Amino acid sequence: MLYEYDQMRPLLRNELIAVGYMYSGRWRHIADVYAEQGMLPADFPLTDFLYDPERLHIPPWVYWWGGGFLLLMLVTGAVAVYILRINRRLSLEMDRRRQTEWSFKASQQHYQLIYETAPLALILFDRDHRIIDWNRAAERIFGWPRIEMLGVGLERFVPMTDLDYVVKVMEQAWAGGIVAGVNRNLTRDGRTILCRWSNVAQRDGHGDPIAVLSLAEDITEVERTREDLEAANQALRTQIRQIESLQEDLREQARRDPLTGLYNRRYLELVLERELAQGRDQPLSLIMIDIDRFKEVNDTLGHQAGDQVLTALAQILTATTRANDIACRFGGEEFTVVLPGADLQSGCAHAESWRKAFAELLIQTDAGEVRSTLSAGVAAWPVHAAERGGLLGAADRALYVAKEAGRNRTVVAGG
Repeated sequence: MLYEYDQMRPLLRNELIAVGYMYSGRWRHIADVYAEQGMLPADFPLTDFLYDPERLHIPPWVYWWGGGFLLLMLVTGAVAVYILRINRRLSLEMDRRRQTEWSFKASQQHYQLIYETAPLALILFDRDHRIIDWNRAAERIFGWPRIEMLGVGLERFVPMTDLDYVVKVMEQAWAGGIVAGVNRNLTRDGRTILCRWSNVAQRDGHGDPIAVLSLAEDITEVERTREDLEAANQALRTQIRQIESLQEDLREQARRDPLTGLYNRRYLELVLERELAQGRDQPLSLIMIDIDRFKEVNDTLGHQAGDQVLTALAQILTATTRANDIACRFGGEEFTVVLPGADLQSGCAHAESWRKAFAELLIQTDAGEVRSTLSAGVAAWPVHAAERGGLLGAADRALYVAKEAGRNRTVVAGG
């Protein structure tokens, strides 16, 4: 035994590892070797092979009781948490309801304050168009106190002539939307006033209409003021039109010869300048006309007969000129006609037609029947002149030639 001891001691190496020391890794290696030799199953467990002095050996029933107790605690905790959450939710809901009730009461008070102090009449109607509320403004506007109007129908303060219209508006409000209208209303003291109404249905929590709230504003004075203002504006517009008409008459008189109704010399000079400036690419003819021996008519038959001769020629010119032609009494027994767009040949044709028509005319005067003739001078732009003064001068010189050549004829400028 001692010999065995001596031989094993170097192998044990107790100076490195104390006798009796147990290392699980070493035993794991040994078990793996045995498993490789087929002497142990693979992954042989060493839990019950190695002794652990610190390992606590607890009976199985303790685990069961512990697990059950733990499960019970978990369930109890979960229930407690659920109850706490329910309590907290209920508490929040109660706070929310208290806040809602407070807001609702505040809204009711606010609504009641607005309802009672509003400057407009606020009236609440039921489905039969009977009054279920009537504020102070309604009392002020219509005159009836609230106590007298509760349960009263529309006919109390709506005239029969407007009742069907008001009922139709109320029905439209019941159907939905804001319906506005204007109608007449009656007051307690017998007056008829004009009111502007806005009607809207009030609904319950399900959205069903339960009443119609109507707002009314007395616009009687406003409408009367508007009508007075409109009447004043209409009168002002009438006066403006009259003034404009008078101004136009004055302008027309300022450019017309009072005896013949033809344009006067001043207007001719203005319009001729304009026609020459605007019609640069278009021809223009100017005809100067003079009644032959007009002085003899005045001397033998009188100035009134002379005026009637002038008027007769003016009527021929008015009846036979175009809309854009300008016929003018140039002065005394002289007339001038401007023919925009007419060339020299056309101007001569017009002058000849007037000369023949006047020569054939038997003029009825207060002093008896008179026949007369005329002489005409024709000039054309730009053939005979490039400006107003030159064109008038050319036509006047042609007229002088016609007079010198024996009268009752038409002469072209430069001919």
